[in-house]
Amino acid sequence: MKKTILILLVILISGALFATPEIGIPYMNKPTIDGKIDANEWQGASRVTGFHLLGGKSLEPNKSVVYVGYDDENFYLAYRFYGPSKPKGVDKGKAGAYWEDDTLEFFFNADEKEALYYQFLLNCSGGYAVFGYNTTGENVNGVGGKAVDLDALYKTYISPAYSDLVPPVDALWWEGEISVSWKSLKFSPQAGDRGFLFLTRDNVSPEYYNSDYGYAESTFHEKDKYSTIHFLKDTAVARMDIDSYDKFEIFNPTGEDWVVNIKSSVVIDGEVQKTFEDKVKIPKGGVVDYSLNDEFPKSIFKLITEIVDDKGFLLTKAESDIFNVDLFSYNYDREKDKIIVNFNFTGAPVKENPYVDMRLMKDSDMLVGFMINVTEDKRFRTFEIDMSPYPKGNYTLFCKGVVNITETITK
Repeated sequence: MKKTILILLVILISGALFATPEIGIPYMNKPTIDGKIDANEWQGASRVTGFHLLGGKSLEPNKSVVYVGYDDENFYLAYRFYGPSKPKGVDKGKAGAYWEDDTLEFFFNADEKEALYYQFLLNCSGGYAVFGYNTTGENVNGVGGKAVDLDALYKTYISPAYSDLVPPVDALWWEGEISVSWKSLKFSPQAGDRGFLFLTRDNVSPEYYNSDYGYAESTFHEKDKYSTIHFLKDTAVARMDIDSYDKFEIFNPTGEDWVVNIKSSVVIDGEVQKTFEDKVKIPKGGVVDYSLNDEFPKSIFKLITEIVDDKGFLLTKAESDIFNVDLFSYNYDREKDKIIVNFNFTGAPVKENPYVDMRLMKDSDMLVGFMINVTEDKRFRTFEIDMSPYPKGNYTLFCKGVVNITETITK
């Protein structure tokens, strides 16, 4: 008897046109800056994910998640970067070249009327630097690029799972938290104020790449790719789901019921093919997990989603090109006692030769492992796993990378 399972995956990829996303920056309770993200402390923050490789050609191979918020005293940002190898970096002082390390960079302007903006570089070891620029991109400190001295607190934490012999992929991450005082930024944000924020990742281990949340083409200094931010207060908060780009978590920290308006459009070749709108009521203090819950076309398309509250505040705007296709299938042939796994990227416009880390596990032990590179000349790959050496029981087949699945196989 054969058991065959097809997994339908929604993969974000490149497209001819990209629009910069927009991010609502909510007023939140003050978190403890200790380098460790506490879900309760950051519940009131916005959350974004879905970084693309520099050039906007494909989704980055390792997941990046960023949280942002503010209160009367500080701007707050936290991030968690996933990756198969322990991050590398050292403290280089307040003017260090941290782009040579595993680093989060972000470009930040809190006031669109102000010419000055800042580049923050935060590496995995707790080292950081801040540089100031004017609207032309010229370093305001002149030749030598001396760092701007801001009142900031930055801490990092690296998952201890990197020391495990066979760690779960989802346990391999490092994270950081930073607070920057408004007093040192000489700004006091009010609800409705606008600025910009550009989130980027410098990844050096085990492979070097640059990725960003904003579709930069060749450099992180392309200001037209920076996300517009909106400061919010006393309103709901829309947060992107970490793993599914058509899902959102909407949190209402206020003392009254709140209604948000959700509008999504499917665009193919520049033409809107379908638009769906919805109103969602979030009870005071409540959280609603919202899915677009719509049947998407089996093709390449652009998905544009805006979430706006009843007062007209834009909570988030996410725009991504999506390739909707069956990429993965497997079956367990009990007669031959083999698992046959197929990856089919035929016709998929994936330019960056993505990889898949596939493993067969028994409890915490890895029995079989493949690192699969999908190249231009090898779009269809088949792998067989011989199960005859293994006793009866439950096994876990999982893949991470461009394809992300976890399946239990019973022998």
